[in-house]
Amino acid sequence: MEPHELEQRIAWLEASVRRIAGSVSPPVTLPEHPFADPGEISDEVRTLAAAGQTMQAVQLHRQQTGAGLAEAKQAVDSLEIG
Repeated sequence: MEPHELEQRIAWLEASVRRIAGSVSPPVTLPEHPFADPGEISDEVRTLAAAGQTMQAVQLHRQQTGAGLAEAKQAVDSLEIG
């Protein structure tokens, strides 16, 4: 398995665990992780993407979330479509 595939799987698993932890009763509080949920796109990334700075937006999204390159590019590209 390639490193980027592992990064994507780990990011997906972490996001899934956070969603599950928040949906049980009582909710489970997880310790803070240095990265945000890869599905969340910050205002800074949105601003860069809107300004046509796609590469910078992808790079910032990766830094903020720990997402792999393909996942970050897909997230930024979804802003242009949606």
